[in-house]
Amino acid sequence: TRMRAQLGPPAHEFAYFGPNQLLMNFYGTNNISDKTGAWLGSLFLGINRLSRSHCMPPQLEAMKMADDAKLKQGPLFGLLALSLCLGMFLSCMWFVQKGYVRGADQGWGDPIAILNGVRPPNDSGTNWSGVGVVGVGFSVVMLLDYLRFQFPGFVLHPVGYALSMNFGVDYFWFGLVVALLVKTFVQRYYGLAGYKQLRNVAFGVLIAEYSAEAIWAIYSMITRNSSYTIGFNDRGIGSQ
Repeated sequence: TRMRAQLGPPAHEFAYFGPNQLLMNFYGTNNISDKTGAWLGSLFLGINRLSRSHCMPPQLEAMKMADDAKLKQGPLFGLLALSLCLGMFLSCMWFVQKGYVRGADQGWGDPIAILNGVRPPNDSGTNWSGVGVVGVGFSVVMLLDYLRFQFPGFVLHPVGYALSMNFGVDYFWFGLVVALLVKTFVQRYYGLAGYKQLRNVAFGVLIAEYSAEAIWAIYSMITRNSSYTIGFNDRGIGSQ
């Protein structure tokens, strides 16, 4: 959430950096029961496997937009809480339904596979190598954060370090470079007025992209044939 607010990356991928992985490294797996391991694996798999489906960044963005529009935060909080509960119920329901129709996906819907992913075959205590790596990463981030405040305009950002070390950015880094060059050029030669116009153009591109995706997604669900999609791993419907 802080990364989205502080830097605004279009995606935040942190593969297997969730609380369950930290708990296994620091606490060890031999002190965790099978029931607890299965709960940890199931609970954090959807949110913290890559952190891209984490609900807090979009919630903060909604609260920020409401604040800019001078709307009351209380009703918005109620809507967010209701949406969260409804989303949890529907997602769990359809996840079970999908298992009945297509079978439990190995590693995703099969409890034994989830448990094996959380607890390795040879249970162990504290993973000191993992603890050391976490400590190194934490130290690098703190150093970059310190340098960023000490030297205005320092080019290395701690969020950039964290994002570049994991999956996701390799899919769109070139687009970020192009956007940076365009933004720098507009700010340099057209100032704040040009930047505001450029921001409107960016919003237009985003709205057009997701509108097109919505149309083709509806078409795919009706015809059961894959079509244009934003996704890059699997269209997940019909023939490929």
